[in-house]
Amino acid sequence: MNKLQWIELIQNKLGGGSVTADIKEKYRDGVVKIHLGIAFNDLVLRVYQNSLNQSISDLDAYCKIYSKGLSPDIDANTGMKYILISTITTSGKLLQIPNNKAIRRIIATELHGATPTICLYRDWGMSDVYGDLEVNGYLTNPRYSVLGNYLYFDGNADLLDLVIFKILMLVPFSEWDDTEELPAPLENNATIIEEVCQRLLNMPPEDKIMDDNTVQV
Repeated sequence: MNKLQWIELIQNKLGGGSVTADIKEKYRDGVVKIHLGIAFNDLVLRVYQNSLNQSISDLDAYCKIYSKGLSPDIDANTGMKYILISTITTSGKLLQIPNNKAIRRIIATELHGATPTICLYRDWGMSDVYGDLEVNGYLTNPRYSVLGNYLYFDGNADLLDLVIFKILMLVPFSEWDDTEELPAPLENNATIIEEVCQRLLNMPPEDKIMDDNTVQV
């Protein structure tokens, strides 16, 4: 389902089976969408927290796939090659998952027809440590580290010829378009609807008293 369908279902439940003008006024689309986003993002975080192995988990079912043709730029100060996350996503944001697990996979290739390769994650600042290990000389996969809005790349591959063409990421609810199919597995539909309805039912009623009125009805 997409966001608009979610909103209609939630309003329908709150209206006891029908979406009347009164229900639309009481539970406005924009307000429902805000609470829906909170519930969706919280659900993905719970999936992460309950996963035995966050690298191999149901998180992948919630990913958004970006197909891009991006080549790393070079940081003039450090000489490191990087891509800005903001050039990948519309909002420039990832879902705030610990240990950079919001980036599930980066697949790259080289300009001159090399076989696609998976980029391997490396904790920020660990290049010096791994650089002293013998195995580091045998790995040809590009390595990437995350620092704020930057994806930094290093490794033994020809990074100047590298093209990132597919990235799987966990992004906030706000990153999905209104008519775009949301990646919520069916077993969680009822959970999200119930959570949003409870949030909305527990909201205080809208204050319609005008501050400049001397008589309050």
